[in-house]
Amino acid sequence: MLSSNSSRKEDFTMSSDLASSRNEPHKILVPIKNFEQGRFAVRVLLSMANDFVSEIRLFHCIKDKLARPTFFSAMEVIRTADEQTDRLDDSKHFLDQLTKDLLEKFDNVSLTTKSSLTDSIHEGILEEAEDMQATKIIFVMEPTRKFQWFRPEVTARVMSDAKIPVHIIKPGQQKDSGHQLLSA
Repeated sequence: MLSSNSSRKEDFTMSSDLASSRNEPHKILVPIKNFEQGRFAVRVLLSMANDFVSEIRLFHCIKDKLARPTFFSAMEVIRTADEQTDRLDDSKHFLDQLTKDLLEKFDNVSLTTKSSLTDSIHEGILEEAEDMQATKIIFVMEPTRKFQWFRPEVTARVMSDAKIPVHIIKPGQQKDSGHQLLSA
């Protein structure tokens, strides 16, 4: 567990560790930053296909730059609104692509995607978890670099404010090497 007083890393097999001890199916929210990170998330999700998952939502949120305007002209507002609309359209497209990769393995699981504008990325993630009644949030890190997809403060705030378990997973570099898990 990662808490304010301690932290622990461990290797684990996804299907056995994420399985509920109460045998209740999980509703999992997976925040996706971009297509590249989403591919790693799909790889992790594919390794955990089991009867303990009832719903997976791939979620992408964009910070709404119009929520707290600091613009000088109407043209800036229009340009920013158009850019945000384009980013939402792009994210819907790459989330749909990622979902196609999951469909074959998760035939009895509800697979959904959502893209939205939000005032705050971490609040958007937490609100989405609450809206879908998620039982877990899973962040996936890139396996070969010390690169974080989400800014550390986003992940830390989600972990500290979430009412449900939050897992940060770093896939192993080799196919059968397992994954590293940090959870709160």
